[in-house]
Amino acid sequence: MLYAITDGSCQPNPHGVCACAFIIKNNKSKVIYKFSKRIGAGIGYTNNVGEYTALLEVLRWFSSNEEKELTIASDSKLVINQMNGKWKVNGGAYYEVYLRAKGLAASLIDEGKVLRYNWVPREYTLEADSLANKAISGKETR
Repeated sequence: MLYAITDGSCQPNPHGVCACAFIIKNNKSKVIYKFSKRIGAGIGYTNNVGEYTALLEVLRWFSSNEEKELTIASDSKLVINQMNGKWKVNGGAYYEVYLRAKGLAASLIDEGKVLRYNWVPREYTLEADSLANKAISGKETR
């Protein structure tokens, strides 16, 4: 089983420079992969776009991995509650990225993979937050 810690950032929020990041850990809490990238800037970029893009990127990574189970941790209550079906999706700047993440998650589940979404306090996502903020300034990790 793998664990992903995700985060997105937009500075300033909204309509600033937007980035996302995730960290993958194995079941012994050892970091096995880090990723961050700058997404874009300006109108239409928000913190929620960053958060959902981080989720989409970790799902893309997981789709090419042989592991069957992934627990995704995020400090975004919006992302976690929407992906768990507890909150409605009413549109917004992040809507298109949400649709892509939801579709990819559904196809992974159809392939027999198990996805779990857990909300965690911000303190738990500080390393991913740091990677996202570095990506905003042009220092991406892959």
